[in-house]
Amino acid sequence: MVLPVFFGRSVACIARPAGPRIGFVAILCTLLLVEVAAAVADLRPANPADRKLKKGRDDAALANVPLTENPDILATLAAGKRPDQYVVGFAAETNDVLMNAHAKLKKKNADMIVANQVGDGLAFGTDNNEVWLVTEGDEVLLPLMSKRAVAERLVEVVAAHLE
Repeated sequence: MVLPVFFGRSVACIARPAGPRIGFVAILCTLLLVEVAAAVADLRPANPADRKLKKGRDDAALANVPLTENPDILATLAAGKRPDQYVVGFAAETNDVLMNAHAKLKKKNADMIVANQVGDGLAFGTDNNEVWLVTEGDEVLLPLMSKRAVAERLVEVVAAHLE
């Protein structure tokens, strides 16, 4: 669900985890609400090839691909948030969902983490989801429902925090 306007404020979307971020951060820092979805990937090739590497022809290069971390947009935004801003991050977890969500909330300095269990037919490739809304003092389970209903409920909960 894409919301082009949220309570009269613009919403920006980040499509790339790497590359120029200054403009993204500047735009997002003007918003009251910032929701940052789970990372495309935590790591990327440190030295991207100038062409596609092919099995058979490029096996040596494929066997050793050094990696580097992608920028942590959630932590960057949360570190510079104003008192009137509310930063929401997402966590797709394969185990220890609540423990990992609380750790991410603290490490990233977010106001809320929306966490869910993934794998074994959960979350990805389905129309329904069950998520936890984790804040410093609360854990709220949104039981299994359509992903649209999850999104609508999340907007309601965050809007209440902004009032």
